[in-house]
Amino acid sequence: MSIVAFVDYPGKRIYLSAETVGAPLDTMDVYRDVRALRSTTDAHRAFRPMIVGGGNIQKTATTYTQPYVQLLYGCRIVPFNVAQSLLVTRDTFTDDGESGVGCFDRSTLTAEVDIDIQVSPVEVREVVTGGGGSSGGISTGQYNALLAAINSRSSLTLTEVQSAASTGSAVVTEVLTADVTTSMPLTGS
Repeated sequence: MSIVAFVDYPGKRIYLSAETVGAPLDTMDVYRDVRALRSTTDAHRAFRPMIVGGGNIQKTATTYTQPYVQLLYGCRIVPFNVAQSLLVTRDTFTDDGESGVGCFDRSTLTAEVDIDIQVSPVEVREVVTGGGGSSGGISTGQYNALLAAINSRSSLTLTEVQSAASTGSAVVTEVLTADVTTSMPLTGS
């Protein structure tokens, strides 16, 4: 079932369905639902897209941005009209300078809806090249050990990740994707 109940293109609003009540809201899922509607329904394609998803934009030679959602042309998301606390878990902003709670329109709601923004801490997205040893790179064996540790555990301590990735005097943080960081949180050492 879709988490988007209705898209009002002339009114620049995306209305959420009852499915979002009591569940964390990843606005990337809102984007995916609207994109799916646009790909399957001619009526949606008659309008400009009001929401885009992005990320993984290169910042430096080895680092990339986190995934994000941007609302365009004054678009806002309207929560389902029932008393609730909506937990938003994705960095969301608009092309007119709003972010977080400013991306939501509660003006037409009769129920009290609290919006709690809890975007995960910045994930490390780093690409490491080079061999092992003191050069600061990670060897194939260390990379495989890190992947095996991640795939075999529901959670890892920071010390375990550092141990799997350490090389000589340097500690290398491998690429941790959004899927890994949300489903396998690092616990205290």
